[in-house]
Amino acid sequence: MSVYFTKWLSLLLYPLTWVLLLLIMSMVFLFLRRHFAAGQSLALGFLILWIASMPITGQWLTQQLETQYPAKLAHEYGSVDAIVVLGGG
Repeated sequence: MSVYFTKWLSLLLYPLTWVLLLLIMSMVFLFLRRHFAAGQSLALGFLILWIASMPITGQWLTQQLETQYPAKLAHEYGSVDAIVVLGGG
């Protein structure tokens, strides 16, 4: 149960999900003839998409993750028989 919950929760935190929801809201506002609200939600969606796609945003987020686990030299780990490479998806 918790695996599915975390997958859906992470999906709701992605910027593209917010942009698509704002685009749908904009279309609903246009249908209701609320042109100002439609323009505001569309502009907010493009602003979120622009900020999320800027290289400085990605670099800042990467730096926040990488500073938690500083790099070590190979000889600091000692002798090993195998290497495990983990991947997610």
